[in-house]
Amino acid sequence: IVDLYGEAIKLGEIADRISLGLRVESVEENVSSTQSNEYPNPIFLGSEIERYGPLAPQSYFDFEGGSIIGGTRDPEVYDHTPKILLQSIRNLSLERRLVPVVDEEGYHFGGNVVGILLKEEVELDAHYLQAVIASNLINQFFRHRFTTISLTSTFLSEIPIRDIEFTTDADEREAHVSTLIDAYKAARAENADPAATLDATTDHLD
Repeated sequence: IVDLYGEAIKLGEIADRISLGLRVESVEENVSSTQSNEYPNPIFLGSEIERYGPLAPQSYFDFEGGSIIGGTRDPEVYDHTPKILLQSIRNLSLERRLVPVVDEEGYHFGGNVVGILLKEEVELDAHYLQAVIASNLINQFFRHRFTTISLTSTFLSEIPIRDIEFTTDADEREAHVSTLIDAYKAARAENADPAATLDATTDHLD
């Protein structure tokens, strides 16, 4: 842990806000699986957040007229892009504690999801930040240091983020990324299950 902090800054130092999403009075009554005039706004619930997964709306609600009983109501939190979304509740029996995904569309998210908004002056790419948070190293760090089911802003703020100064030229980095993409596509072709694909490429990602 000392070595991690010695080469990094804390997530809390570069985040403008780390915020839980909104809580509706009743998911059954206030959220629909079909978008309509009554349920116009996509919202992501915790079960719909997957590590590196695509954000494809599955749930909808009415931000203006729906029954919101808690959580963040500030529309700027939801409109902000890009931002990192994570499941905010993870069972301690799960090996994977951190499940981040990048939101580039400005979606709403529920109270069992936490959103990380970076400060405007921060130059770190959101996808780099996602990769760091999703890495096995940071997952093990978090898993052993914070032994509660809730991923609070206080805990998440302590995640060490290394700011890398690349020593390789851009062409070499681009070629390496291209290799990783090819590895992912090959694994995806062999596995219909996205989770299996991710498992097959985790070593490359880390």
